[in-house]
Amino acid sequence: MATDTGRASSRCEALADLALEAARLGLAADDKELLALADRSAVEASELVATLSGHPPFGARADAARALVALARHEVEEAARFGG
Repeated sequence: MATDTGRASSRCEALADLALEAARLGLAADDKELLALADRSAVEASELVATLSGHPPFGARADAARALVALARHEVEEAARFGG
């Protein structure tokens, strides 16, 4: 729905929330498809948040998702970078 309305902030929020929830579930279930979805969504949210004004929390949510994905992949340094 956020894509259809053309509202960048709504799309970014939806992507960041999707990324975070998919990362949590993917980590808990060791589900590679969910982790890949989380990573793609987080990357897209991170790119989109750069176009928004102000300081929306969506970038932090995307980074948290990417940190969880990195932890699931045993990439500790990458997880620390995103969790930093």
